[in-house]
Amino acid sequence: MNKIDIVYSWCDGNDPNFIKEKQNTLKKHNITLDPVQEKRRYQQNDELKYSLRSVEKYAPWVNHIYIITNKQRPAWLKDNNKVTIIDHSQIIPPKYRPTFNSVCIEYYIINIPGLEDNFLYLNDDVFFNRPVKPEDFFINKKPIVRLNTKVFKTLFYQTVSVTNKTILNSYYKMTAKNKIYFPFIVPVHGVDSYSIKLIKEINKKYPEIKELNSTPFRTETHMQRVIYAYEMAYINNCKLIIYDYSSSKISKLFDIILFRTRKKYFCMEHQDSVDNIKWSILKIRLYRPLCFCFNDITDDTVMKKFLNQKFKKKSSFEL
Repeated sequence: MNKIDIVYSWCDGNDPNFIKEKQNTLKKHNITLDPVQEKRRYQQNDELKYSLRSVEKYAPWVNHIYIITNKQRPAWLKDNNKVTIIDHSQIIPPKYRPTFNSVCIEYYIINIPGLEDNFLYLNDDVFFNRPVKPEDFFINKKPIVRLNTKVFKTLFYQTVSVTNKTILNSYYKMTAKNKIYFPFIVPVHGVDSYSIKLIKEINKKYPEIKELNSTPFRTETHMQRVIYAYEMAYINNCKLIIYDYSSSKISKLFDIILFRTRKKYFCMEHQDSVDNIKWSILKIRLYRPLCFCFNDITDDTVMKKFLNQKFKKKSSFEL
């Protein structure tokens, strides 16, 4: 079996030093962030601790785990020969630091010293939900690409989400450069499979990615990392799986009865709101996706209760 690493991006948005440096950088560039979005994006609820528990429980075959952070370290993390903290200064050039932009950070992941060619990338709010195998993510050392339901580009762009606009930027850039067309499909907020070799080839093909994505905060001009998924699937012949979560409730119930849901659900993403989280937890239990994501949760009470129940055992990475 080829070695497969995991890479996390993580920050403690409650850290006073982090807050001070972020505010100074905002002032320097004369930028104002939406306070609600800012709180959601940088809030730290110890999701990483539970995500690592999910790795140890369901993906023990992972070779090494890298956690990218900016002069920080989780207070509960103990020294472990399977985990390495990577500071921004180790991979991001000085002129692009400090950065609070995940799109920028993601561009420099491949600079991690010793990172295996095949690796999985997770945000700290993504969790494995059941046992997984290397073959769930790579075939013959080539990444498996997972994308979401086809959507209408016009409706997608009309949302206020900066992320949505950066996804469209990647789609338009990729289809124009390659002079090809495929239905607009969006990324799954889950576990992404990558190859350093392929990423380097794609970066060389699109030098504008570095130019556009190296700002200290997110903007709608960026190119989302789905550009790598599009290229891997449609140019490099990596296996592509497209998920359709739009089935009717009757169809979903039928799937549950016949135990077919495992094939239909890769990752289930859940946004804020206590009622929504409770409903989401029920769906996790019913549909049994390969992984799930609690995205931008501001009230973490229900979420933490569920995570404590599902991942009761402390991992070997914790004090």
